[in-house]
Amino acid sequence: MKNKTHVLFLFLFLFSILNAIQNLRIAVIPQTKESMVTMLITGTGYELDSDVFLFSLPLNSDSAFTIQTNQSDPIRFIPIEIYKENKTSWIKVKKDKPSFAYMVNVFPDKNDGNYYFNYRMNFSDPIDILEFEIREPKDILSFNITGLRETTKIEEKDAYVHIGILEKLSKQDTAKIIIKYSIKKSDEFLKEKDINKKNDEFTNITDQKNKVIKRYKLYSWESLISVLIIFLFSVIIIRNNNLNKKEEF
Repeated sequence: MKNKTHVLFLFLFLFSILNAIQNLRIAVIPQTKESMVTMLITGTGYELDSDVFLFSLPLNSDSAFTIQTNQSDPIRFIPIEIYKENKTSWIKVKKDKPSFAYMVNVFPDKNDGNYYFNYRMNFSDPIDILEFEIREPKDILSFNITGLRETTKIEEKDAYVHIGILEKLSKQDTAKIIIKYSIKKSDEFLKEKDINKKNDEFTNITDQKNKVIKRYKLYSWESLISVLIIFLFSVIIIRNNNLNKKEEF
């Protein structure tokens, strides 16, 4: 009887490994000029079959898009339906391609000037490696992350990047991640722009007097441009949705 139990357990374990998502990456990007958070989800390394993979979405998820990339065609954002069950929002991923990529727009809760991004992660399949990345813009006032342990903080030109790695997640494993932050008001942005403008003018005058050649360090703009494109696309989609809703009324 014990041998049969061990064999059954081994079979279930091997079956779960074969059906696991090997690599899942989630990136969370708070927007400082809009009360919105953009989330990107990509996954690779799973068996192609007729089943679907489900992953939960944060509270107040407004819209979701599948990201299609092709070497000959530009990136396309195709709207998809958000599936809701038991007061939880989900996305269904058909396992008919070797990888997937999604973008989700979220409107976090706001209380006393602070924004709260609430995400209780749930997955229908086991996950071998989950990389969770959170971008903290440098022009943000306060920033706090709970629910993600042992994060690595990396400094970039315009943001701090917090990365947490989770391994061997089963279907029963859940994690609630909360990001609390506050953004500057419009008048604070204007004051900061004036200060930066004055500093630039002073630097230009000094450089002209000293005739010193300014040498810039090499910096990769790929991540900054990608975030900017995604942000602009999200804003356009949200504004179009609001206009359509007004027309319906």
